[in-house]
Amino acid sequence: MLAYLALIAGAGAMYSFYFKPRFKKVAPALNLVFTSALGAGFFLALHALNFNIGDFRVCGIKKAAVSLAAAALMYLANTLLLEPVSKRVFKKSSQNYEKKLAEPDLCSIFSFILVCAVSPIFEELLFRGTVLGGLVGRYGEVFALAASTLLFALSHFSLVQTPTALLAGVVLGLVYLKTGTLFAPIIAHCAYNTAAFAHKRLKKTADRG
Repeated sequence: MLAYLALIAGAGAMYSFYFKPRFKKVAPALNLVFTSALGAGFFLALHALNFNIGDFRVCGIKKAAVSLAAAALMYLANTLLLEPVSKRVFKKSSQNYEKKLAEPDLCSIFSFILVCAVSPIFEELLFRGTVLGGLVGRYGEVFALAASTLLFALSHFSLVQTPTALLAGVVLGLVYLKTGTLFAPIIAHCAYNTAAFAHKRLKKTADRG
């Protein structure tokens, strides 16, 4: 188990500290292409090594509705409660995060696709499919959910985002466990990121006006 988690944590750290800073230096379109290619290659390698990367059974209308409800729950909880509290508690981390959001490249269509589609898909494949799905059969739902949630939160490397990531990890993990298909948390994650992206862009526009 330790080797399994170490592989996942090592891959996440390498992407965050080595690849991601370098990809951000190129044009948004190339960043999208490089990140997508790297993620696809990583999961193809996991599949070739016989790692479990999730259950992809059909997601019907009821499960999709559960996913959207979960996204709405996360958005409301984070917007109304967690984010305001986190910004007060982690002031320096919040300032650094706001500076990143102010970068002009984050307003491009390529950044939108990366944040609202590519990243959620790869994160669900990794944390819900590979980690949660890989641990639940041997260690049970509680441990698997806790481990996947903790790794998901740590992968953001931002104190101000930690409470939000912890809530999202629990909710998305429960969605996967209860629906039995990875499509459900992918839908929820994409929907939540899209709502958050739109909220921050609208807020930024309003602040300028």
